[in-house]
Amino acid sequence: MPREGSWRDATVPRHAAAWSAPLIARETAIHAGALAPERAHLELEAGSDAVVTVFQKSGNALVVRLYETGGIDSTHALRFPTLSAASMAETDLLGDPVAALAAGAAGTRTFEA
Repeated sequence: MPREGSWRDATVPRHAAAWSAPLIARETAIHAGALAPERAHLELEAGSDAVVTVFQKSGNALVVRLYETGGIDSTHALRFPTLSAASMAETDLLGDPVAALAAGAAGTRTFEA
């Protein structure tokens, strides 16, 4: 990827993640139904350089990986507007819990990297 400055300035990890796992959008017509016309299960604050991956570990357990790619101290807020959690935990790279976490108001959790 041609760039000026460092790889951090050029947000190379963000471009790499977008290239290796592109968003695939499907256009549909507006139609009647009980669900809202749009909905997000996970929101990451705008302007964040963190990369998020989500996978289902077992049963209803979801693992959300968040890592800061710029190598700088920063704060990132994740919001789960449609999901409620019985518990939250910090995990290792395999998704196994290592420490309990408390959720903030309205399903928001702030992380410092």
